[in-house]
Amino acid sequence: MNNRWLLAAGVFFFVVGLIAALALLTEVEEDPCADSGADVGAAVLGETEGDQEGLVNRAILVRGKCEPEEEPQ
Repeated sequence: MNNRWLLAAGVFFFVVGLIAALALLTEVEEDPCADSGADVGAAVLGETEGDQEGLVNRAILVRGKCEPEEEPQ
């Protein structure tokens, strides 16, 4: 009886570890600067005025972070 529970626990932890490893290996990091036009489009399509203001503010912040700073000459 004790060996059965030990085997079941071992299989359970193996499966959970395998799922966690696959999740970490297949995770893709997205570049927030790749498509800044989507934020503007979401702001335009926002249904309520509060949503539009919040999305516009987010789009402005993201675009400001992504634009390269110009060096003075």
